[in-house]
Amino acid sequence: MRLSNLRSAALGLLAVFSAAGPASADGVFVAASEAKRVALAGWASDVVVGDPNVADVALVGPQTLVVIGKKTGVTSLMVFDRAQRVIFQGPVSVGVSGGHVAMVRGSEGGSPAQERVFTCVGVCSPTSER
Repeated sequence: MRLSNLRSAALGLLAVFSAAGPASADGVFVAASEAKRVALAGWASDVVVGDPNVADVALVGPQTLVVIGKKTGVTSLMVFDRAQRVIFQGPVSVGVSGGHVAMVRGSEGGSPAQERVFTCVGVCSPTSER
C-alpha cells in the first residue's frame, strides 16, 4: 500500500472513530423513555435490534440513528450498509435517567419487600430505602 493510501486510510479510521461518538465497541447507553442520537461510521441501510421491548431504533439519516430506551435492560444492535456489511455491532444498555438504580429485594418470611435506590456517578451510593 502506498504511503498516501495508508495515510488516507488512517485518517479515514480516525474520522470514523471520532464521528462515531456513542456508537463504539462499548455500545450505546440510553435512559428509559429517552432518545439518543448516534452518529455512524458509514452509510446505514438496515438496522436490527435484538429485543425491541428494550430499545427501538430509527434511522433518521444515512449516518444517523436515534436509539429510544423502552425499558431497562440490555439488547444488541446491528447496522448494515447497502452491501449488507456490518458497520456497527454492539450492545444497547437502557438504564434509569439521572444515573439512579433501584434494587428491589423480595420478601422473606412474610416481611414486606424492600426497595433501595442508588445514585451512580462513578461509584454507586445509597440514596433511599423504602
